[in-house]
Amino acid sequence: MADVVGCIATKGLALGGRLAEKDAYDVCAVLDNLEGGPTGVAAAFRPFVGDPLVGESIENIRRMFDGPDSAGALLAAGFYSGERGMARDRRATRASSVVAAFIDALG
Repeated sequence: MADVVGCIATKGLALGGRLAEKDAYDVCAVLDNLEGGPTGVAAAFRPFVGDPLVGESIENIRRMFDGPDSAGALLAAGFYSGERGMARDRRATRASSVVAAFIDALG
């Protein structure tokens, strides 16, 4: 099992090359459910932000989750295949908010 940096960084790299609902969902699920939330995950990331692969991963995540109508937010919401309409919109909004909190906490 990868630590949180390895987990999120790997998913961020994957999102740079493929559009999979599971990858987008995993990013949001870890950020939203790990103790400390997005701020705690950002604290774990700070020592590694200078690494080129980690930087690429963060940039992919930032780009993919840039608002509730972004590809990453919609993919994450789409992971919940039974939801449509307002329920899906709420999931997409939550996904983009969680990622925004992570990016903001990185500084």
